[in-house]
Amino acid sequence: MKVPPQIALLAIIARYGKPTLSELASAVSYLSKRYGIDFGYKFTDNNKAIGVPKELLADINTLRLLNLVEVVGDRVAVSEKGLEVLSRAAKADNTIREILGRDLTQNLHQR
Repeated sequence: MKVPPQIALLAIIARYGKPTLSELASAVSYLSKRYGIDFGYKFTDNNKAIGVPKELLADINTLRLLNLVEVVGDRVAVSEKGLEVLSRAAKADNTIREILGRDLTQNLHQR
């Protein structure tokens, strides 16, 4: 099963708790290379920090409009509905389970 990039993004947000947009961009950049997920984001790396691509902001906004994430200030958190979606996705997809890690995947399966 090919993982939709927005679901993988949701898993990355869950893995890192309540990341800032900058932290999220760094995590997505790293994990996209590790798992070979093409998010379609264009990262700029100025050797100090990774910029936040506008496509990433658009996906976060989409997840927010679907009530899968909550945005407070510059931090993003997975909502209860988002956790339910991730629980189903983790049961069906190995990449999502790997992104979430063993502890978080076990917690989601107990839901």
